[in-house]
Amino acid sequence: MPAYVILHTAEILDEELHAEFRSRVGPLLEARGGKYLMRGNVSEVIGGDSTGHNRVAVMEFETTEQAQEWARDPQPPGEYAELRDLRNRAARSVSLIVASTD
Repeated sequence: MPAYVILHTAEILDEELHAEFRSRVGPLLEARGGKYLMRGNVSEVIGGDSTGHNRVAVMEFETTEQAQEWARDPQPPGEYAELRDLRNRAARSVSLIVASTD
């Protein structure tokens, strides 16, 4: 069953660093077997607390294990580990892995 990585960016701290992250992450995602289903700015909050919402990305992988490998990037130093560090310096965000139940 497919699994999804959901990245919610609450606040961009450094637009230049964040743009660098966005430009570099796509090719690596595809090389690791993932693909973007969507990514973009939050246009409207329709329920709940409306503070701290900036961008959302949803990535799909064939399996939960593949999504976990992407997120954990066990190879030191690991290409995604470097990009994750860049993202963490550029923005406040949270990532989730969601396994499909369908």
